[in-house]
Amino acid sequence: MLFKVTQNQDNYLGLVIYDLPSFTVKRLTTDGKADCYRIFPQSKGMLHSALFGGPLPPGTYEFPTVGTGQDYSAPCGSDSGDSKFIRFKVQADKLSYLGTIELTASDKRRRSILAPELAPDMQPVSELVKVEFPELERFVSNPIVGWIPTSAPPGLETIQRYAVTNSFGLLDPSETSEGGFIFGSRAGVIREWEPGSQQPLIHDAHVRASLESTAVLPNGSWLAGGEGSALLMSSDRGKSWKSVRGNLPFGAIVSLDADASGKVYVTVLEDSNVRIYSGQPDTGQWTEIASYSTTFNHWTSIPGVLPHTFLQDGKLITSVPSKQVAVYDLQSDKSVIRDLPGAIQVFSVSADGALHCRCNGFAVNPWDSHDFGQTWARSPSSRWMMMPAMRNAHHGVAWVGAMMGKRGMAYTDDDGQTWHLSTETPDVFPQHVFYSKDGKQAFATNDVNVLWESDDDGHSWHTVMSISRPAGELAGSTLE
Repeated sequence: MLFKVTQNQDNYLGLVIYDLPSFTVKRLTTDGKADCYRIFPQSKGMLHSALFGGPLPPGTYEFPTVGTGQDYSAPCGSDSGDSKFIRFKVQADKLSYLGTIELTASDKRRRSILAPELAPDMQPVSELVKVEFPELERFVSNPIVGWIPTSAPPGLETIQRYAVTNSFGLLDPSETSEGGFIFGSRAGVIREWEPGSQQPLIHDAHVRASLESTAVLPNGSWLAGGEGSALLMSSDRGKSWKSVRGNLPFGAIVSLDADASGKVYVTVLEDSNVRIYSGQPDTGQWTEIASYSTTFNHWTSIPGVLPHTFLQDGKLITSVPSKQVAVYDLQSDKSVIRDLPGAIQVFSVSADGALHCRCNGFAVNPWDSHDFGQTWARSPSSRWMMMPAMRNAHHGVAWVGAMMGKRGMAYTDDDGQTWHLSTETPDVFPQHVFYSKDGKQAFATNDVNVLWESDDDGHSWHTVMSISRPAGELAGSTLE
């Protein structure tokens, strides 16, 4: 059997594998006893998901409860007659595929729900088995949908709809040609914010994959990429989507960048390799132009840090965890790899071409480079400050979060030499700070549900979008 679980909610450690060390399923027997089996995760090509798979004896199985408050790691102690369990079947010489299950925050605090898809797309099965579960390869030619629909609890359609509409995240904002922004999220949904609107529009890309990279092409088309090398394009502002993955390898798309001609640069994390491809997305043909290898040091490296690429001044600047930056010159078609002052915690590139790294060399400190990583100097900003967004060489904004001091947004008017707290500031930690293309507005988002805007270079801030916490959306369901 084979399925995927996506962490469609907030979590501290980032990757779902940390939160879901295993799943336990229960095989029903005629004597009333339970045979329990633990299934362990694999994470190749995933971002905030994990793949679970392995051989099981033929039979009927109970899965963790779909409703709120379920114990998703050990259902075997529960009564087999509980209607909140959904069952699946395993048949001899066939692969039971359960698709993607969204682990989603409930509308009741500190609870989660599992939202399975009863009619999953079977197309990914052969590739998933090939890259992660070769022991199941002999069953690939004959896959079946493993769920037993008649065992689904009432209200499952409500749960499925709830998981999609509450897809977690305001990830990797990209400015649209109308002056708004699109954001990725973890349940295959793209959100769109339009100026003047307090709530985002929801565009379902109809793939149950975490889409964490976005781009807007010069012709106005949207791109969204994510785990399993999902790469989708919409030419009608999210109404319809088509796959433009083409010949990209299986991995996680961690960055999308587009130049003024419409050429797109796709950064794929494939195992421990960072590969960059270029091409025109409507053709689906991609050419590898650069490749780098990541390393991990148990003393200084920070788990969960992903590579990221920035298109700046005719160069592709790629952070390569844990301690390098690669600079690819588009004109000369050559790359150079340079060492960083320490292991990456956070890395960014400002509009003025400066590189910024919060790097760990047994202590995390901020560093700046103004020559594409050839030399680095300690930043004048506080070590408690997150990555700044610079509108130009002089003006910028950033979040300051001292443990024992004042917290909030700050601004600089002198190239980061001094920073001043804003008069009005977001009351929660913003994960992403950025400027509009014309530099007239600065924005900040907590990557979850709030977007703030500043019209005066960060001197004051106001909320322009806030996604309300779900309330009562599961009412009337037996899963409530």
